[in-house]
Amino acid sequence: MNDQKLLNQLEVIRAMTVKSIESITDEIADDMPTGYRNTVRWHLGHIAAFTDVFLSNFIGLPPYLSEEHIAMFKSGTKPADWQASPPSLEQLVSLLKGQMEHIKSQLGTRNLEEKTNKPLSLFGAEMDSIAEILNFSFYHEGQHLGYIKCRTNSSPLKRA
Repeated sequence: MNDQKLLNQLEVIRAMTVKSIESITDEIADDMPTGYRNTVRWHLGHIAAFTDVFLSNFIGLPPYLSEEHIAMFKSGTKPADWQASPPSLEQLVSLLKGQMEHIKSQLGTRNLEEKTNKPLSLFGAEMDSIAEILNFSFYHEGQHLGYIKCRTNSSPLKRA
């Protein structure tokens, strides 16, 4: 797959994430179902936090998000532990869109088959190119988007 097509996938996947929440309320975003530890708001913040840390660690992209955002939404966190108010839905949408533009601007001139700073090894497979790391990041976002869609009964594929 050529580099531009991969960056286009980033745009589509991120647009799907943003579209999935365009009509939800704060009540839905903060609903904590019995047996779950995270909310839709957490999943949105986590998508951005994971992407930022992951691409910084493996590809060397400069961070886009604040340390406070990362601390609030990194893996293993949950809303019950928050010491500060979380970002609004509008702020999260803005962060997600801005992050996408940041990634595109940082990677737009790079060869995505370029080797990463360090390989990611999972289940005996090694991912060591920028393209492979981006693809894994897309997979991660899709996992969380699935949860968001279940909680919001939305489908970003519906046409207006």
